Amino acid sequence: MDSKFFTDEIDALTKQSIDAINLAVTNSCSEAFSVQANKHNDLKQANEQKIAQEILRVKTKNGANAKLEASNIVLKAKQDAINTAYSNAKKQIFAMTDVAYARFIENLIIKNAKSGDTIVLGTKDTNKLGKDFITNLTKKHNLVLKVSDKTHNSTGGVLLQNDQYDKNLTIDNLINSIKDETEPKVLTALFG
Repeated sequence: MDSKFFTDEIDALTKQSIDAINLAVTNSCSEAFSVQANKHNDLKQANEQKIAQEILRVKTKNGANAKLEASNIVLKAKQDAINTAYSNAKKQIFAMTDVAYARFIENLIIKNAKSGDTIVLGTKDTNKLGKDFITNLTKKHNLVLKVSDKTHNSTGGVLLQNDQYDKNLTIDNLINSIKDETEPKVLTALFG
């Protein structure tokens, strides 16, 4: 046997060994990659489940929040509509002609004043109604009323004062009182 035979034999065995080692390494790597891929897939699925649960939780929470927010928006719109109705009533009072407004204030006074009351006019009403307004009213309705030197700063209307009471007949107070009494009816009229 010659040395070439041994060399070829060694080369063949070496090649087989290298192939076997490569196969073993490849198989080991494939297994390792497969295990890693499985672990990755397991982690990915676990994360996807957690994300799906979180999304569901957020959607549920946001759904409840969305319903609450929608209810709040509807409630605010209704309240704005009611406030607008009363604000428009107030605007209509101030849009009256001077003569109509004077009659309105006169009616407030004669329905609520008693002889001996002191009348406090609003700053704007003093100019709008004129100096003789109260004098003419007392003569016309046979009332004994005093006119205060002071004025109130409300947008309009009068204050009636005596030792036993103060009556706030300002436009703002009247609108607020009417609002308290009529708001349920206005709600029904506006929204059924």
